[in-house]
Amino acid sequence: MMLTGRLESLYNIFDWLMKFMTTNIIWVLFNFPIAYAILSMVFAKTQEEVYLLAITILALFPFVFFSSNYCNVCRSKGMGDETRK
Repeated sequence: MMLTGRLESLYNIFDWLMKFMTTNIIWVLFNFPIAYAILSMVFAKTQEEVYLLAITILALFPFVFFSSNYCNVCRSKGMGDETRK
């Protein structure tokens, strides 16, 4: 079924919004452990806890942050979005 007129433009707008929201949700879910560790660091009671959480964040950062960005780029490439290179 071919869409025409306003229905087609409305479909295109919602399709773009869905792609945008999906990639952002993926990014947030992948980066949640780092955000939780940073929040835990703010409320840490001892200096040793702060050091331990800082080491944990530094260890998790390359695996969590970069993989979530890579996931978003691969997803957009797979869906045919050529704007990201």
